[in-house]
Amino acid sequence: MNNTDPFLQKDHIDYRFVRSVQELLDQGIAHTQGEIAQELGVKTAKFSEIMNGRMHVGVDMLAIISEVYLVNPEWLLTGRGERIFRSSSILPARSEGEREDTNHPYTFEDEEEIMQQRIKNVEEEEKKEQEKYTAPTLRNLIAEKDKQLLAQAEDIGRLKEQIRQMTIEKEKHVLDADTSNIASAG
Repeated sequence: MNNTDPFLQKDHIDYRFVRSVQELLDQGIAHTQGEIAQELGVKTAKFSEIMNGRMHVGVDMLAIISEVYLVNPEWLLTGRGERIFRSSSILPARSEGEREDTNHPYTFEDEEEIMQQRIKNVEEEEKKEQEKYTAPTLRNLIAEKDKQLLAQAEDIGRLKEQIRQMTIEKEKHVLDADTSNIASAG
């Protein structure tokens, strides 16, 4: 994406910020804009200017609303994503007197189960990586062939020595043959 993308322009980011604030109010996560402004560390007048489109929201405010209220930072900055709120098992701080109920707008996931799955995935990747090195690779195949060639060379050396010994033995028998019978044939 480049800077000319309309979703990256400040006006669009401001709009998404206002929309997320409105969603916080609609869902009862915060009671007033003043409460949100206080949590974000800005004066209500400045917050009102941002909400009315007369000022741009600051990066610090985007970071804080993302952290405190679990607003999806990718959605805030780029408009990508299906949800305003990100999934988490960590609830944002609630104001005093807030009702405790299970109808919370956030989608919660079992964090322990997710961590176990991530660990399992990492272990599987490590196992695959190790299998690559223990499986017969080209280097292993070459080493095996080298061993076979060395064994064959030793066999050839033994066979040559046997042939040499047999040749010597044959010549010895030929020399020891009785030549007197052959010479007196006449």
